[in-house]
Amino acid sequence: SPCPAECPAYLQGPVTVYTDLPLVTKYLTSPNFRLVADPAEAEVVWLKGDIKRFMAQHPALPRLKMTNQIAGEDALTFKHQLAQVVPKGAPWFAPTFNLALPGDLLAFAGAFCAAPAEPISPAAFECPAHPLLTPEARAANEWILKPWNAGRSIAISVTDSLLAAVRLGEERNIPRIGSKYIEAPLLMAGPPIPNWPPEKPLPSECLHPRLKFDLRFIVLVHPNPNPAPGARQVAVSLYRQFWIRLGNVPFSNDTLDQYEKHFTVQNYRPGAKADHDDDDDHAPPP
Repeated sequence: SPCPAECPAYLQGPVTVYTDLPLVTKYLTSPNFRLVADPAEAEVVWLKGDIKRFMAQHPALPRLKMTNQIAGEDALTFKHQLAQVVPKGAPWFAPTFNLALPGDLLAFAGAFCAAPAEPISPAAFECPAHPLLTPEARAANEWILKPWNAGRSIAISVTDSLLAAVRLGEERNIPRIGSKYIEAPLLMAGPPIPNWPPEKPLPSECLHPRLKFDLRFIVLVHPNPNPAPGARQVAVSLYRQFWIRLGNVPFSNDTLDQYEKHFTVQNYRPGAKADHDDDDDHAPPP
């Protein structure tokens, strides 16, 4: 919609936008915006790369009015920096180590060896008659290794082998963090198991495999337009609709290398079914 009258003067006409993202170039077709090739002419700079590096490469640019990045956001978007920001021992944050640092790699190995093995009970899977839902009860000491700065679950591994974890941690071209894996996560009932034989009646909950899931929210962090005295200078806006993304295979700990069992981002993998629930019912009232 057109900019309201109270908008700053530079936003009263079509907003000029500079971007290095092909998708923005392709789909930003609203008459309220105009793409420009020179960042000096832009009122909005929307970048794929780091804004500080971009500004260093363009020292003659005037101060940018608006960008798609905020100062210090790498403390949230880089996993190893997020682990430093979170208070040590926070009960909601898994123990995490920066495996690219020799001291942290050594501490990770010590934590790995000292971690008590968590018993995994088949009772959590509720359906003893179904082979996919009956992993053997066993003790699990599992860790998840993630690249510092990658999305879409790229190059993430789950392992219960210290040797494998150390070897991955020593890869200098892909620096990683190592975190304690949640061996018994909260699961969601997925779609019914197809073609269940009627001669084997089971409770209805057993017809729905228990799957890993995540909740995908779109959040906008922006300057607070009317901060009260002493209030924070930034505000957070939340898009009303969110998405529930599901794994494709019932969760268990018997195999750690089956991607569709342990991960929920399926839509970038060739041949994988992306099962997500984007029903408007998940949108809270305004």
